[in-house]
Amino acid sequence: MTNFTYNRGEWIENNSLPEWLDNEDFDDWLKRIEYREEFYFCEGYAFRDMAQIYKHINKQEWFASICIDSDGGDVYHIFLPDFPSYMMFIKDYAPAITLIGSSSEQADILSIMEKLFLLYHGHSSLECCYECSPDKMESLKRSRERIAALKLERENKGK
Repeated sequence: MTNFTYNRGEWIENNSLPEWLDNEDFDDWLKRIEYREEFYFCEGYAFRDMAQIYKHINKQEWFASICIDSDGGDVYHIFLPDFPSYMMFIKDYAPAITLIGSSSEQADILSIMEKLFLLYHGHSSLECCYECSPDKMESLKRSRERIAALKLERENKGK
């Protein structure tokens, strides 16, 4: 885990968040340091990329936890010491955080659509059939006939 402080637009290495103890559950650590989850975005069912923002229960302090490829990937904790820093962080990095959430939703929708297509058509959406793509199938048939004719012509020239 890498720690930073984002103080009114300035990045500083390290932060003042209390240490996460060995063998301490993340939720127990959050309780101990008195933070609660405020926003959560994840990428797909595998939770490969995540962005979470936590707020201190009693103070106007936040921290963002950004995980890039959570399958052993990098985790960054970014301490946001006051409201202006929090708002500047959101303003500057909301597009990246939103992208994590929207790409997750798009991947989920695509997966559902591919399953529906397979259910209704009996084949992958990447394949053609006469029912769903008659023009493409006719074009494919003509292309195959031309290729076969060219092969036959080459074989006849060689004799």
